[in-house]
Order: sequence, then structure tokens, then C-alpha cells
Amino acid sequence: DKILMYTDGIIEAEDAKGKQLGINGFINFFKSSIYLSTEEIIETILHGINEYSPNPIKDDVYLILAGIK
Repeated sequence: DKILMYTDGIIEAEDAKGKQLGINGFINFFKSSIYLSTEEIIETILHGINEYSPNPIKDDVYLILAGIK
């Protein structure tokens, strides 16, 4: 099991046309990496956000992921 906490700066990341990533886009990054280690999931999500948003993100970005056994 995993617990994921994030700030709205992540889902408000914009692509080159100004379209926000949104919760569904964020969930897609997370779902594609769900079986990786917590470190790899964070790297995958952050890489996806950086690929999606070519410009600097305007808001704060915090992402906390905890794996629970």
C-alpha cells in the first residue's frame, strides 16, 4: 500500500498551450509506475511533469509518497 500527498502546483502544471495537467493526468503518471519502488515512482512522476510542462512551474510542488507494509 502507498500513501501519496501532493500540492496543487503539480496538477496545475501547464503544457506549452497553457492546458493544465489536472488530476487525471497526474493519476496517469502514478498508475504507470505503481509497482516500482517509492523512489522510482517519485522520479517517474516528476519526469512526467517535466515532460508535460516545458516551462517552469508557477506554483510550489511538493510530493510525498510513503510505502506501507
